[in-house]
Amino acid sequence: MQITILSPDAQQYYQLLAPQFPHCEWFWAEQAEQLSQAALHSQVLLAAPADAAAILNDMPQLTWLHSTFAGVDALLDTALPRHYQLTNSRGVFGPLMSEYVFSHLLALTQQHQAYRAQQAQRLWQALPHQSLQGKTFCCIGSGNISQHLATTAAHFSMKPIALSHSGQGKPAFNQVY
Repeated sequence: MQITILSPDAQQYYQLLAPQFPHCEWFWAEQAEQLSQAALHSQVLLAAPADAAAILNDMPQLTWLHSTFAGVDALLDTALPRHYQLTNSRGVFGPLMSEYVFSHLLALTQQHQAYRAQQAQRLWQALPHQSLQGKTFCCIGSGNISQHLATTAAHFSMKPIALSHSGQGKPAFNQVY
C-alpha cells in the first residue's frame, strides 16, 4: 500500500506513522508541488482539506483520504471527485482549542496588553477589575470542540450555552438553542 502525506508537518507525521506500518510505501511533502508522480498514485492520502482538494483529480488510485482537520468543507465541493472514503480528525482538537481560546479570554479580561504597556513605561496603575465568573459563554455549534470549551467555561464559573442546528441538549451546556 502506498501512503502520501501532504502537510507542512509531513516529516513529523511520517516519523510517527511509518514505524507503525513498515509494510507500506511512504511519500511525503510539505507542498503539493514537491510530490512525485509515484506519490500521486497512492491509495491513501493524509492532508489538510484545501491541500487535498488541489490534488484529488491527480490521484486516481486514491481509496482513503484522511483530513488532518476536523472540518472538511474544502472537500465538499460538488466538482471534486468522490472516489475515496473520507475521514477526519474530529475529536482531537477540543483540548487544544480550549487552551487557545481561554488563553486569549484571560489575557483580555485581565488586561495583559495594558499592563504590558505600563510595565514597558515603568508605570503601575490599577485598572478596573474584570472576571470571567458569571459571564455567559456562547458557542456556535455544540460539537466536540464546543463541548470542551463549555467544560472549561464552567471551570471558570461561566454559563456555557450553545446554538446548534438541532437545539438538542448536551451535558456540557447549561442550554442549547
